[in-house]
Amino acid sequence: MVSTALICLGCWIGLSTATAAPADRVAHTPPASVTADSPLVLSAQVVDIQITGVLVLFWRTTGEQQWNEVVFDRVGDHWEATVPATAMRYPGLEYAILTRDGDGRSKPRFASPEAPFQVRVIGDTPRSREQRRLEAYRGQRNKARVYGASVNFGQEDGGSPDAFWDLGASMEYRALRTLHALRFSADRRRGQTPVMAEGEVPGTLTATAESLDAGYTRGAAAAEVAVVETVGLIAGAELGVDQEGFTAGFTAGVRIGRPAGTQMVVDYNAVQFVGRAARIALTWDTIERLPMTAGIGVTTFPADEAWATQLTYDLAPRIGEHLSIELGTSYQARTALAGGFGARAGVGWSY
Repeated sequence: MVSTALICLGCWIGLSTATAAPADRVAHTPPASVTADSPLVLSAQVVDIQITGVLVLFWRTTGEQQWNEVVFDRVGDHWEATVPATAMRYPGLEYAILTRDGDGRSKPRFASPEAPFQVRVIGDTPRSREQRRLEAYRGQRNKARVYGASVNFGQEDGGSPDAFWDLGASMEYRALRTLHALRFSADRRRGQTPVMAEGEVPGTLTATAESLDAGYTRGAAAAEVAVVETVGLIAGAELGVDQEGFTAGFTAGVRIGRPAGTQMVVDYNAVQFVGRAARIALTWDTIERLPMTAGIGVTTFPADEAWATQLTYDLAPRIGEHLSIELGTSYQARTALAGGFGARAGVGWSY
């Protein structure tokens, strides 16, 4: 009797186990990497879609917050969902596969929205390059600035003062494609510079007691074109008014190095009747959130009277996500007999 009961119990357990075997399993093999700007087709094997419910793909580009949803479709003996080519960009893709029953309850089947599977996107495209550059600027395409400077070239014995001040504002838009950036600025510069005469040593100049009131108000626009990732060409034009009338000028330069990192910029600026300037500047970001720039150049500003040599050093610490403070100093001399210091300050807002 006991033996018969045990045998019956064993058969019932075996039958129950066979009947309750999971029929809603999902099998999926993830890709190791995908090609940029190409659609990604993901496939899955489902034992019984009726028991499983709706099969849903959650996906997003790495770094984004919002999830996108795509319902799998039956294709032959398996199920497929497609992620569009526009999502296949640097740095990668995150996804998870879930099932959703008639009551809207979801169950992870491969990874999960809290712990998604990550796929590396390979290949360099215009879209991926733009995304990489935007990340280097912390996702901020625009920067507005206001700034001021006081520059003193020193005063020789018996000579008139040689100095000027400058106030301005600028706006930069970063397209981050072949056209890397557009820059617009407006400045008001005023100063006094001595009339120069030939010095005692042939070929040298010395300041006289006679002075010129100098300065101008201008508006300028410039564009930077990215030849390759680490080389950019800069060209710009400006219009303004000086003490005598209308003026016009141009800027030309080249950037070598990372746009938002260590770089060297060589540029030349000339404004009719106002001055010319050429400079080499090196920027580095060895200290996080504290980029620094050192430069050396020559200039005839503010009255295009005589050349001066100028050394500059600038700091631009970032405060928070958007604000930056710009502080700088300089030393410049127009002759061997006099030189002076300068100071600059500004505020930048990136967004």
